[in-house]
Amino acid sequence: SDETDAIAPDLGLSQELLTQVIKNDYSKFINGTARPRGGEKSLTRILCAVQQILGIEYCPVLPDIATMMLAYMPESYVYATLREMIGDTSNFLPVCLKDHYAWCKTYYFFV
Repeated sequence: SDETDAIAPDLGLSQELLTQVIKNDYSKFINGTARPRGGEKSLTRILCAVQQILGIEYCPVLPDIATMMLAYMPESYVYATLREMIGDTSNFLPVCLKDHYAWCKTYYFFV
């Protein structure tokens, strides 16, 4: 079926890095707690929905943020939260290359 064969969109990451986020980082983040069943599929569904419904093609931080949210919220809440964050004019998430570089430069000064 489409759900089992779905490949998460890379959103500006390489497929290798995205696979690392889905397969490795997700399990490490939930470290010590019960990992939600189907968490990898939930993350893939959310990333596909963000790309196909919201039209986001570039947002390299999105997979990591969605992973953290999935540890604490149901899938539907994560999608709704990301939708609002992307739609907000205060630029919670950089959704183009130019915004991503500006976002990185801003946080570079904080670190």
